[in-house]
Amino acid sequence: MRQKIFTEDFDNILVYDIEDNLSKYRNGDFGNLKDVENEWSVECSGELLYKMLPYAVSGASNEFPAAKALYEEYQHLTPVEASYKPFWHHLSHVELLPYMIKRWPEIQKPERTNEENVRYIKDHWFNSSIVRNQLEGLYWMVRRSVIKKEDGSNDYTLSKFLFSRTKLGNRGLAASKLFSYENAVHGILRFYMENENTLLTPHFEEKTDYCIQLLNQTGAVVELSMWTPQDFYDFLDAHREQISRIIDRKVQKRLDEEAASGQLELIFE
Repeated sequence: MRQKIFTEDFDNILVYDIEDNLSKYRNGDFGNLKDVENEWSVECSGELLYKMLPYAVSGASNEFPAAKALYEEYQHLTPVEASYKPFWHHLSHVELLPYMIKRWPEIQKPERTNEENVRYIKDHWFNSSIVRNQLEGLYWMVRRSVIKKEDGSNDYTLSKFLFSRTKLGNRGLAASKLFSYENAVHGILRFYMENENTLLTPHFEEKTDYCIQLLNQTGAVVELSMWTPQDFYDFLDAHREQISRIIDRKVQKRLDEEAASGQLELIFE
């Protein structure tokens, strides 16, 4: 069957009329939208909701299978198609609305204000960041991390690892500019995965942040888009000593303050 999308005019209205539609989000029903739909050239199975709904609860163990199902349904989208907002908004308001309501149920709490609910819906249905917008984020994190094998099958090893920690997803690598480069995602994730319990432990969050900083600094003078996954891996591997010295932010702040205090004491002696 052909995938449906919203007309661009209605899509614009939907984005700006969130408060007027709050009751529809709370009820999980936008009614008959056939007059504001177009048929797209993309084929779909019509079974995606049933595959994703069992995983519409918080937690990394649920995000990955939901993301995998979503990606497999639309893995053949072109980059332009996969970036088209009326497509994602149709999914989140029609086919996958029950998933969205179950996954983000706060809007159904009667004690919440309209302002709180509008902000909540903007965050999860209309977030401008593709990795923080719920459905787009699930899809793109798999699309960037999956490895296509020669036989046409998908290797989801890196994808599963990417979803294993919130810090790796929309608050870490996926939130950085490096996420635009598939080779960067593959090389960096492989380095993280192979060193998770050794070099990067303890202080995993701080150390992986430092890895991104190192690459960003290098990107100012080197064209990273030309690098292979192995190039990214080798770069981080060559900086193991610096990475190993990174510690918890609170501890580092205390040490910095103590060092600064010691320098002041020397000045005034």
